Amino acid sequence: MNSTTTQFWSGVAAEDFDLKTQSSGRVQGIQRVADLARPHLMQEEHLSVDLGCGTGLLASVIGDRRIVGIDFSGPLLAIARQRMDSVIQQSIFEVQFEAESVHNTFTLFVMDDYPSDQKEAFFSRVFSWLKPAGHFFLAAYSPNDERMGKLKRELNRKLRTDFTIHLEGQSFYEDKLQSCGFSISTAEVVEVMGFYQAESEEVEVQREFILMVAEKPHRGHQN
Repeated sequence: MNSTTTQFWSGVAAEDFDLKTQSSGRVQGIQRVADLARPHLMQEEHLSVDLGCGTGLLASVIGDRRIVGIDFSGPLLAIARQRMDSVIQQSIFEVQFEAESVHNTFTLFVMDDYPSDQKEAFFSRVFSWLKPAGHFFLAAYSPNDERMGKLKRELNRKLRTDFTIHLEGQSFYEDKLQSCGFSISTAEVVEVMGFYQAESEEVEVQREFILMVAEKPHRGHQN
């Protein structure tokens, strides 16, 4: 895992994380994923995992404490523990699950921190963990997202922050997931407005998120 990414997220103020998620518009992407996921979380014995769970906001929005949260940030997990019954402080690239042991996996606004080759390797690992007919829910920033795209440098300067981002288009995610063996059941773009308090002004930006739901086929039906 990139040490710069670790340092950046370790320095994020946990108490402000949810407020910024709401004002930036990202929460609307999370809410859409929650709507797509609820029908697949009905079985009590199902194991669902949020990789890069942050403060556990997804579990809170869905209303399901059984989702297992994994994140390397101790401060963010301190809040997640209030929303989830089980959290693990570990890198999502180091965590291990038995093959075909997980019913649902979530990774929301996490993969953008990592280059293309790491994304593809990660998708392959997720595929191996999922049970046949298991689901992988992914949210990512679109290259058309103003905050992470064309306005990133200007806003970073005003917000006095800096980070590296690796944006991919919808076709990238579709191709890489399918090459791992997934079938794509949902691929959509969510457009919302986001707001940032930068210096003495409130800046409005157009947000664009890519949402994917990929399914591991039943045995005998792999691509």
